Amino acid sequence: MRRALVLLIASQLAACASGMRPVKQLESCEWMFGAGINGPGAQFDPEISAWVRFAPWTHLDLTLGGTTTLPLFQKVAGGGLAELRGHIPLNPHVRLTLDVAGELLSYALDDDQGRLAVTRITAMPLIVWTDPGRAQPYFGPKVMYLSHMDAVSGFLAESPGFRPDGTGRVLVGGTGGVEGPVGSLILGASADLGLLADAEDGNLTGLYLTVAGYIAY
Repeated sequence: MRRALVLLIASQLAACASGMRPVKQLESCEWMFGAGINGPGAQFDPEISAWVRFAPWTHLDLTLGGTTTLPLFQKVAGGGLAELRGHIPLNPHVRLTLDVAGELLSYALDDDQGRLAVTRITAMPLIVWTDPGRAQPYFGPKVMYLSHMDAVSGFLAESPGFRPDGTGRVLVGGTGGVEGPVGSLILGASADLGLLADAEDGNLTGLYLTVAGYIAY
C-alpha cells in the first residue's frame, strides 16, 4: 500500500523547474555574479543558469542572465531571464523580499516540428532571516505560469508536452531554502513543491517538485 501510494504520487510529479538565486540584499550600486543548477527541468533535463545582478538602490535589484539545459533526455533548450526584487525590512532580523521573474525559453518539439518559444513567469514573496554572517533561511508562496505546456509530465507518466496550441500550466505552491557565506562566496539550496493546474480551465493535473543549488560572488 505504501509503495503504491509513492508510485501514484511520483506518476503525477511534473517537471517544470525554475531556478533560484540568492536572496541576499545588495547595497546601492553593488554587483553580484552567480550561477546555479536546478531540476528536473520542464523536459526533465537539469537547467543551468548564469547571471549578473545590480542594485541601483539598496532596496531594489535587477538580475539578467541566461539558461540552458543539460541534454540528457531531450535536445538542448535555453533562453534568457530577467528578475526584479524589492526588499522591505520588517525588523532587525526579518525581511520581506518581493520577487518577479520572467524567462523566454526555446524548446525543441517532437520530430521535425522545429522549436517553440515558451514563456515562464514566476512571482513569490519571501520571508528572509537576515542575521549577518550566518546562514539565512527563507520561505514563501510561489506562483508560476508556463506557456504552451500540454499534458502532465510526471516521472512515470508520458514525456512533457509543448505544443503551439498548448493551454499552458499554472503552478501554485511554496518554496524554501537556506543560503550562507563561505569565504567571499554565497552558497545556497532550495526546493519547491506545489500543485499544477491547466491555465485554461483551472483543473488540477498533478504536482510539481523542483530542487536547486546556486553559488554567487
